[in-house]
Amino acid sequence: MIFEEITPGIFQADLEGALAVCATEKWREHRIGGVITCATELSPKYHPELKHLKLEMLDEMTVPKEWFDQAVLFQKHLSGLGSKTVIHCAAAINRSSIVTAACMMAWGMSPNDAINKLPRKPWGVPTIASLLAWSKTRTV
Repeated sequence: MIFEEITPGIFQADLEGALAVCATEKWREHRIGGVITCATELSPKYHPELKHLKLEMLDEMTVPKEWFDQAVLFQKHLSGLGSKTVIHCAAAINRSSIVTAACMMAWGMSPNDAINKLPRKPWGVPTIASLLAWSKTRTV
């Protein structure tokens, strides 16, 4: 099970870790306010008080710029409320990693620093290329 605070306010998890925390009352002790699910095949049930954003992502896909923007705005909104965000996919390797990196970049981290900070590195060439392209044109 993976459930790790990558940077203050942003947790990355695999499906098991997200369910272990966000489907139970454990989310309160971590001050989690919402979850970003980065997978088409996952429709987990979280505690009803948590906000939820689902990005219909497949591994090895070109990620639309709007999805990075949605994730960043969602995470920044929760941060403004004093809450933390869990970002997860099935295994916490590719999809959740690039979205986690995008959120860190929105707080001023460079793409290389954001990717290097991740405990599990993304491997999908199209997804990484999408992140780097977004970083050059992002508006949020």
